[in-house]
Amino acid sequence: MKYLSRPLIDWAIHEIETKYPEDISILVGHKGWRIPEDGEEVAFNFFIPATDKGYSLAQTFIINEIGYDLFPMSWERVEGLAEVNESLTTCLADGIILYARNEKDKARFIQLQQALKDHLADHSFTFNKALEKINSAMELYKTMAFEESLCHVRKGAGFISQYLVEAIATSNGTYMKNGPQDIISTLKDFKQVPVHFIGLYEQLIKAEQVEVIKTLSYELIKMTRDFFS
Repeated sequence: MKYLSRPLIDWAIHEIETKYPEDISILVGHKGWRIPEDGEEVAFNFFIPATDKGYSLAQTFIINEIGYDLFPMSWERVEGLAEVNESLTTCLADGIILYARNEKDKARFIQLQQALKDHLADHSFTFNKALEKINSAMELYKTMAFEESLCHVRKGAGFISQYLVEAIATSNGTYMKNGPQDIISTLKDFKQVPVHFIGLYEQLIKAEQVEVIKTLSYELIKMTRDFFS
């Protein structure tokens, strides 16, 4: 199969330059979300609109049964990534500028990448940010404890475990480099992980009973809290 990343990037840049010359600040690529046929090519990932019109650039493609997404993130959301506020930190940390409207926009993005790097090197910041994520997991658990639907409980457990994984990553001065993918293999690379966390996490993924999922979620939260204590 012929690689598609380069042609898609060329298409996106052409769209921007011809239809949105003042409406897109930055087009960002990433090496993490590409198909094997693309080799070392960078795949486009997201763009930062400069105007409301710019959001219209968003597209979803299905080519040869493979999905490709070009999605928008506002400057405010990207600033949140620099503050380690969500799971897509890698989009900023490992983002590669494919197009910039001007040098000012380019510099703004690079400054946010540096801000993120500085935050992750600050032990006080990473510890407090990790505690924030644990608290978010605890708040979710309070609601999940009263749910009876397997669907809702599994969804709640998914968010709880994601917050806890992010807390552990942040405490290690890093982030989930593959986003919400390959979580277990990424955890195994961290220097400090609560003992038995990975095993419980794997059990949670496979659990099919409501009460079992609730119990495992509680144990993961407690284990992570004890680890930070």
